[in-house]
Amino acid sequence: MGDHFSKIKGSVILNDVNVISNNAGFINIKSHMQDISQILRETSSMDQNEKNNLEYLLKELSELLQQVSEKNGQDAERISKMVKRVVDDATSGDKSMFEVSAKGLTNAAQALAGIASPIVNVVKKIIESFETSIAG
Repeated sequence: MGDHFSKIKGSVILNDVNVISNNAGFINIKSHMQDISQILRETSSMDQNEKNNLEYLLKELSELLQQVSEKNGQDAERISKMVKRVVDDATSGDKSMFEVSAKGLTNAAQALAGIASPIVNVVKKIIESFETSIAG
């Protein structure tokens, strides 16, 4: 399997896509975050400074989620999926759906607050950034 496959501490790395295995199943945080970044790059509803700020926050969130994913895989996966939903709703301009998905993301992040409070802080910043852009 050579260069494209290796196993490190319960993680399988395939072509720069982290698939982390634990009792909760497989999660793919990096892939979710890459999808989100692509959506942000393609949206015309935000200026470049807003996009850059969100890219930074998403990278920070991705790193935090990867740190906690070994022990809290389901929660980390749930958050990465919900971030995508928030981004989809915000970039589509659907304010009511954005509010619903933002509340769900906040609740999901709270599940990890005891072990990774920085995740809650980054999620709040992401939501605030979108609130500013969707209000305008």
